[in-house]
Amino acid sequence: MTSIGDRIAADTTGRILIDLLLQQQLVRGSEPVAQALAPACKIVSHSAGDVLIRQGDSDNDIYFMFSGSARILINEREVATRGAGQHVGEMALVDPASRRTATVVSREPTTYAQVCEPNFVAIANAHPILWRQIGIQLVRRLDERCKFHSSPNETPQLFIGSSREGIAIAKALASRIDPKLAVVSLWSEGVFGASHFPMEDLATRVQCSDFAALVATADDQVTSRGVSTQAPRDNIVFELGLFMGAITRHRTFLITPQGIDVKIPSDLLGINVVKYDPTAASPQDAVRTSADEISLAIQKMKSR
Repeated sequence: MTSIGDRIAADTTGRILIDLLLQQQLVRGSEPVAQALAPACKIVSHSAGDVLIRQGDSDNDIYFMFSGSARILINEREVATRGAGQHVGEMALVDPASRRTATVVSREPTTYAQVCEPNFVAIANAHPILWRQIGIQLVRRLDERCKFHSSPNETPQLFIGSSREGIAIAKALASRIDPKLAVVSLWSEGVFGASHFPMEDLATRVQCSDFAALVATADDQVTSRGVSTQAPRDNIVFELGLFMGAITRHRTFLITPQGIDVKIPSDLLGINVVKYDPTAASPQDAVRTSADEISLAIQKMKSR
């Protein structure tokens, strides 16, 4: 019987590989994303019992599962299974400083597409839907590991995140939130580049937060169909995905500059967008309206 790996190798058109990528949770049927990923894929096959990823190792490739299934073990205890259309290895990819947090063992003959970290990051930066989907899937997988449900926070917890360029706006927003209304947690670095915050710390913040406000300054330019627009940094898109998946879009706010067209990935449309005034005399003045809108939402919805 011909394996999926053999069929991919024999397909001179590359269509089989594209079709398999389109079925992946992270790709969500996006043809441009699948086309970008295909050249970066290395097809690997494993027999039942083979170890694909070992807990504690320092490699950080991501694997897309095309066939078969695999066991996920933490400290030799099985905590989950993964199958075709799913992926493994994303946490070490997102946080390059961390080691593998689980062991992945093939339960049966299994075929994967392996993508190395530098290639995946370059593709995800060009297609932010990948960061968004990784964020959503990470939240779901972290929830699998939670054995107990914590009681609601006595005072709502507000997470405020930004890139380095947006830290002045983030700090000003934090200063305008009444401490009696919400406890503010300021996260100024994100999880990429020169960040020193491990993924586990960010996951803890997500689980503890009742609301999140992510500041998107006009940091990057994206060219789509010949038109250049401003876009938020990849860490902001990633964190939006994390929080929308964990606390819902109703409790997650994207803070953008008024009068500047900031391109938002299509799968984030519908999120609460709050504007600040980049022409104001001070950051505190710039976020006056933003802080009022978020404060009203906190008063209305309170802790989860």
